[in-house]
Amino acid sequence: MQLEDALRKRMAVAVTWQGYTSLVSHLYVTPDGERLAFADVGWLENTDGHPVHHVKGKITGDGPWLAGDATFFALEEESDEHNDMWMTWCWIRGIEMTDGHDYEKAVKILAKEF
Repeated sequence: MQLEDALRKRMAVAVTWQGYTSLVSHLYVTPDGERLAFADVGWLENTDGHPVHHVKGKITGDGPWLAGDATFFALEEESDEHNDMWMTWCWIRGIEMTDGHDYEKAVKILAKEF
């Protein structure tokens, strides 16, 4: 499965990049496939900090996925290592489903980062 498809299906995906591991909320890949932007959970509401990140490099693999120096991977429900992220993802998905979240609309906002 392609990384973009996993996120579009709203699978729980995390990234390890620049020494930290966190959930990925949204992803935009440039048309040439050479760069991408990913967003932390809550990025649309976050006015503090830096919730959007840029990575240079094509996405390879079918899970885990590599792009530049970032490794993206699907979270497993049974994972003790990432249990806190899994629980956060379940909570976020519940809010998205209640609020009628439009993933594609949010990705268009993310695309403006380039």
